Amino acid sequence: MKAKYKYQQLLAAIVVFFTIGACTNSALELASTQETADAYYQTDEQVNMALVAAYDPMGWVWRLQQWGGSLKTWGNFASDDAYAGGNDVNDQPTYQAADIYTVSPVDIGFNLESMWRAYFMGNFRANLIIDNVEPDTPYKKSAIAQAKFLKGFYYFYLSRMFGGLPIVDHVPLPDEIIPRSTYDETLTYIETLLEEAIASGDLQIREGMNDPANGLATLASAQALLGKAYLYHKKYDKAIEILKQVDANSNYQLENEYWKVFKGSNKHGIESIFEINFSMSMGGGNEGNSDIYLMGPRGGVTFNDTITSGWGFNQPTQLLVDAFMAENDMVRLHATVLFSDSLQAWYDKTMGKPSPINWVSARDGYWDRKHYPDPNNAVSNAYNRFANNDIILRLADVYLMLAEAYVRSGNNGEALKYVNKVRERARLPLLNTLTLADVKKERRLELALEAERYFDLVRWSGDPDQIDADHVLGPLGYANGTPGTKTKGLFPIPQSEINATYGEHKLVQNEGY
Repeated sequence: MKAKYKYQQLLAAIVVFFTIGACTNSALELASTQETADAYYQTDEQVNMALVAAYDPMGWVWRLQQWGGSLKTWGNFASDDAYAGGNDVNDQPTYQAADIYTVSPVDIGFNLESMWRAYFMGNFRANLIIDNVEPDTPYKKSAIAQAKFLKGFYYFYLSRMFGGLPIVDHVPLPDEIIPRSTYDETLTYIETLLEEAIASGDLQIREGMNDPANGLATLASAQALLGKAYLYHKKYDKAIEILKQVDANSNYQLENEYWKVFKGSNKHGIESIFEINFSMSMGGGNEGNSDIYLMGPRGGVTFNDTITSGWGFNQPTQLLVDAFMAENDMVRLHATVLFSDSLQAWYDKTMGKPSPINWVSARDGYWDRKHYPDPNNAVSNAYNRFANNDIILRLADVYLMLAEAYVRSGNNGEALKYVNKVRERARLPLLNTLTLADVKKERRLELALEAERYFDLVRWSGDPDQIDADHVLGPLGYANGTPGTKTKGLFPIPQSEINATYGEHKLVQNEGY
């Protein structure tokens, strides 16, 4: 396929110049000669500009009036934990389709297309660094290691949505067509990138529980992501080996209170291993985390100086609330779910009189607490001005990945230790015995609304405990839907990207679409 797909004009460039602040919507100037590339990637300052540009697509939650490039949506909307929500069935139609398993390659909402393009743009920019930077200073060596982490990051989160991908391992020529690899080959490539980044010794290390990288890749973030890739690849012994290194790092600890993990002002906290930076500044583009407003309660009012309304996406389901209630898990329930009646009482108290809120398209009467729009963390009540970072990898996830890998390797006793660490923080009784089903339940409750649930259920397909996509999501539409059983849980490659390819390596659509 044509690497970078619809970004064919970028393939003519050997180098990209960026005018960048901290993760802004950058202006691009293209140069088409190798001499220019050789002249450009000479100083640490030049390499830094290219590196910031390679991180930038992570933050393209909303770009060019299109949604989709977010890691906090697809894994929720297609799961049993959340409805897409929004104003109605026409509000971001591909999100709505994911909710009811009717996603089409045509992608009329351009949501899937936005995700695909953003993350392949990140891959392209990382390749510019790997191909052009000479490792002749400590900073340049670190930049190359970070670029490999970024490639592993972008490929991993694309692969769990779309399966096997074209492996673009260099800056391609303008008309170069790169074939699609298998899912197994793609995971192996991801693992190689992260293994190389780790082995280089050039990634920063957190010390004194302070994050020196301010959101850039660290050794622990590469280790945690590699462990997750191994888990998806069913390489459980390798997952244990690398994740134990994160566990042994005393600079990462669980927050003492669960809710603190998600407090918008708690950036790069002691539990956070990797997160995507956002800020209140407008800068050169949309630097705020638009997901925060997207997922705020849709009531058309500003409640007070603590919670404001939003657009009502990512609404928790009754099924999720029932799962918390069944475990008497009040700590995580109230840090995950906002209740309409509680918000109404809060608003009445603020107003000093009954003032009924006209909730818009509320499904089961619940809203997302983990991503609520706190006006104290924004310069104004605008969708693109919220400074909440997106936490992608955190220590509790590492503990539960270790627990799963240990159980699948036959060491339930060691797994129990990690599950109980997570349960203790949630003020729940410690377990004396452990099954794989217990680990799966703990992952659901600990990581609810963090977009892991759907992809967990898909990768658990075929497990004898029947806690998997076919059994859990089948009654909700997955049995005959898209994504669904016939697509092996994969989303469709956007048809626009398939149409941009040709020849013997033309992109082939995923099975079932």
